[in-house]
Amino acid sequence: MLKKLNFKAIFCLFVLVVPLSLSGLKIRAEEQEAAEASKQRTLKIASWNIKHLGKTKAGIRKPKDSKKPNHVTNKTLGKIAEIIKVSEFDLIAIQEYTDHDVEKVVKKALLALLNAEPSKKNWDGIASSNTGGEKYLILYRTDSVTPINPKIMIYEDWNIKMERLPGYCSFETTDKGFDFTIIICHNRTWKKKPEENGAIEDAKYLYDVHEGVQERLRAEDNDIILLGDFNIEDNHAEHFKELMNDSIANAISFRKDTMISTGKKSLDNIFYPCDKDQGLTLKGADVIGSVDSDVMGLIVIDKMISDHYPVWAIFDIPKVDNDAP
Repeated sequence: MLKKLNFKAIFCLFVLVVPLSLSGLKIRAEEQEAAEASKQRTLKIASWNIKHLGKTKAGIRKPKDSKKPNHVTNKTLGKIAEIIKVSEFDLIAIQEYTDHDVEKVVKKALLALLNAEPSKKNWDGIASSNTGGEKYLILYRTDSVTPINPKIMIYEDWNIKMERLPGYCSFETTDKGFDFTIIICHNRTWKKKPEENGAIEDAKYLYDVHEGVQERLRAEDNDIILLGDFNIEDNHAEHFKELMNDSIANAISFRKDTMISTGKKSLDNIFYPCDKDQGLTLKGADVIGSVDSDVMGLIVIDKMISDHYPVWAIFDIPKVDNDAP
């Protein structure tokens, strides 16, 4: 009789406990799934004008003038690679890329340095065709983003009278959950007429370029980031008033010094879609004047590397793209 009672007690306990345990596991699984779904991912985008980034700066070719800096001795390209790696960008858009070699030796040399140590954070890059005597170069981490079309298109339009035409390229996150487009610019500094400022004249076309790229890609895709060296020193907001509106804002303060020179000059910026209904939410932005790392010590960005500091912005992006078809 006692054995029968024990068996019944154990059976009843089993009937009660097992469903409760399974229910608890289900709740925990649902909570974990909800937490994962609500997680915000980030995207760190940078822009950097690296003055005359070509064979001489890469140390592939010695300068013709012996009095000029020796980038081989200075290991300039290695320092550029370290700054990019330690800053943990997902993508960096570079202006003043001047390697016109069909073999793209400078890009290959820079990528070799970026990928020198085995890592999941591998780098790749794409260069544009020539515009105004230079090219654009976009480097990106392959574990984070990938180009939808591996080509930087030069924005050509008869109505756009810019000496160096902007370039643009679309990317998507590696899980294909979010896509965005980079427009890269380098406004001219010289004047066609004594009374005009070339950079300010170029800035007048930025809104038309932004809208034109959006139209060429897909009218409903609003995740467009326009960045670069705009070469405007005074009254910045005034000169960008056509571009900036309720849905487009500047990530870098116009008061930030982005130049390695005496006196403050804020020439570089990142413009992004700030509409709350869009996918990108600005989390932070700044100018990199130096990079501190336990591994490499302190690297100061000096004029041997460039006359500009890199600028960056980090965005929260949703798990699911809100403008996906």
